[in-house]
Amino acid sequence: MVEKEKEAQKAGDEFRDYVRQDIYIRLIRGFVAQLAAQYEFAVLQQGKAGDDDPDDAD
Repeated sequence: MVEKEKEAQKAGDEFRDYVRQDIYIRLIRGFVAQLAAQYEFAVLQQGKAGDDDPDDAD
């Protein structure tokens, strides 16, 4: 009986580790996506600011 409980505990620990890893991966992906969106927005804003400059008309 004790051996089965240890196996169940080990399986539970492995599952929790998997879930924890999945959560961390999702958080990191979300963080990277947020950074990419902020960078893209900044580039677009910089491009719009450059469009108003009459010296850039080639």
